[in-house]
Amino acid sequence: MKTLNFKVLKLNQVYIDSIKLWEKIVKDGFKPTIIIAVLDGGYLPSKILSELWGGLKLVTVKVKAYKGFRKKKPRIIQPFSMFPKKGNILVVDDVADSGETLKLVFNSLKGKKLNVKTATLHKKPWSKYSPNYYVHEVKEWVVYPWEYVETIQNIAKKFKVEGKNLKKTNDFLVKIGLSKEIVRKVF
Repeated sequence: MKTLNFKVLKLNQVYIDSIKLWEKIVKDGFKPTIIIAVLDGGYLPSKILSELWGGLKLVTVKVKAYKGFRKKKPRIIQPFSMFPKKGNILVVDDVADSGETLKLVFNSLKGKKLNVKTATLHKKPWSKYSPNYYVHEVKEWVVYPWEYVETIQNIAKKFKVEGKNLKKTNDFLVKIGLSKEIVRKVF
């Protein structure tokens, strides 16, 4: 596989990082009234943040920006589950890679009577849009627990096209940090 470096996260790390993100936001003094989760990646961090604030209202919006490992122009494919009219809005996603997804959601809220801030667990150094809050800056391709199946399928498909056998594919998936059991059951 081309020189993509992977960082495979376990669920426990997502919880720890979500708590760290919450601590940064609280320390800054921002108190959201609504959290907007960018689906799919922003849902679990948003849910954790909502609980840490005592059950804040959680709104969703689905944006599609990737096909496999290839970046596409992001577009909203499922609109906001409820469009906020006022208040402090926290838009949450898992990662700001190019930053285009956050920028798209942010711009769709701009001009309203809203105070909008953005937050992610991870930010890439080349992101053109920097979230107001993030926990880690990383260069690797981050594989979140909710992406294990998709990642396994995408890598397996790529390796098949490259003519690599099943053992090489399996070994690579385990080497990057996916558990043998998950790889065996999915692959």
